[in-house]
Amino acid sequence: MRLPEGTAFNVTEKSVEKAETLLKDDKDIATYTAYVGQGSPRFWLGLNPQLPNEAFAEIVIVAKDVEARERIKAKIENAVADGALNEARVRVDRFNFGPPVGFPVQFRVIGPDTKTVREIAYKVRDIMKENPNVKEPQLDWNEQSPYLKLVVDQDRARALGLTPQDVSQALAMLLSGAQVTTVRDGIEKVGVIARAVSSERLDLARVGDLTVTSRNGVAVPLQQIAKIEYSHEEPILWRRNRDMAITVRSDVKDGVQAPDVTNQISPKLQEIATILSRPTGSSRAGRSRNPPRAIRRSSSCFR
Repeated sequence: MRLPEGTAFNVTEKSVEKAETLLKDDKDIATYTAYVGQGSPRFWLGLNPQLPNEAFAEIVIVAKDVEARERIKAKIENAVADGALNEARVRVDRFNFGPPVGFPVQFRVIGPDTKTVREIAYKVRDIMKENPNVKEPQLDWNEQSPYLKLVVDQDRARALGLTPQDVSQALAMLLSGAQVTTVRDGIEKVGVIARAVSSERLDLARVGDLTVTSRNGVAVPLQQIAKIEYSHEEPILWRRNRDMAITVRSDVKDGVQAPDVTNQISPKLQEIATILSRPTGSSRAGRSRNPPRAIRRSSSCFR
């Protein structure tokens, strides 16, 4: 299950609880285990571990037999198609034997410029959608995640006897907390964390009202020494040979071989690949100055 980038852990956890209601009391299931914020440990040789991500969750289901496994898979897919778990992108997959393969059909767009690479990857995804054997093509770079940026006014901060490091340390204590002491509970020591109350640190609209104490003991509102900017950024940047690389990937329908689907899509990408292979010159034709250098294909059965 993949929720929008930047989703909080507790929101992902609630979605997992909804997913578990689809599995509860199912006689075909022997056991199931949910992992929130990361993938499962590598208990299976062909398992491809997932990077920690609060917007990601995984449920490992052990069926009672092969026929039960197929019924469980069909049940979940039908429920998702009917609107269950519509807040997340859900992928139901069997364990793969052999090397980690991920998605069976993959095309990589590689180049130096992030924006241009993403634009070309969207075009590749649109072409993949036209193939009837493809299931939900997607990018390994999902939507951008929101972030809050604090721009410190150096002149005002210095006038009040503050440095960017002072502001950073004060905000870290107010928002994330800092251990100030320990107390003994029986034979164990428990750390005491000091931080702002929930109504102040969890409301982004009130971040500017947080106060920073200068070295002479004067409390200064944050909005007097810094400007708060709201924007979006890439949650993760994948690279290959130091270039940006976006992988457009998809599953295939049952009974279809991944190399066959890849060979059906590749000729339709030739036009894009031809444009990318042209030498960069004048921008009159609307070409980017930093186009992707290649579109490369990858399929699990090519390994």
